Amino acid sequence: MLLRVRRAISHAPSPTLEAILDEFGHLATEAHFGSSQPQLLLPLELASPQGCIRLFSTITTFGSPRDATLEELAIETFYPADSESKLRLAGYLSSAGLS
Repeated sequence: MLLRVRRAISHAPSPTLEAILDEFGHLATEAHFGSSQPQLLLPLELASPQGCIRLFSTITTFGSPRDATLEELAIETFYPADSESKLRLAGYLSSAGLS
């Protein structure tokens, strides 16, 4: 995630993104950044009353260098990483009245 923030800053400097990197950049060393290539999937683990929910996310970006509005649009989508997490997520959403 921090690698993505760094890449975004290098393409279009932003005081907001720079503040995020200043605040959270210490959480990962250079070794954590690994390759400068974008990751296809980003893993995420959430602790819930039903247990650990493992998800992966993908980020889709739109636009071209000529379209400043679309260039900044990104949609992040989360998917259950396994069947156990799918059931836990469904239970969590159901208990919250969101299913």
